[in-house]
Amino acid sequence: MKRRFFYYISHDLIAKSLIYIVLDEQIIILILALCNLIWDKLEGERKDCTFVYLTHNVNFAVSRINAEIIIQQEGDI
Repeated sequence: MKRRFFYYISHDLIAKSLIYIVLDEQIIILILALCNLIWDKLEGERKDCTFVYLTHNVNFAVSRINAEIIIQQEGDI
């Protein structure tokens, strides 16, 4: 888990401009305060990229600044 987390962070920092950075649930399950701090910093550093978070954690989802939140209901594709 820790290795994967740092892998994602390093790739976020060196990613090309104007890309989508997709992060799944397993990367977001850290302590919420720590998670918010880290992703706020990364989003601030990479304003040229779009971050897409796939999560069940509503508190994390609503903590994203200027976020477009899409909720998938059971059975939706």
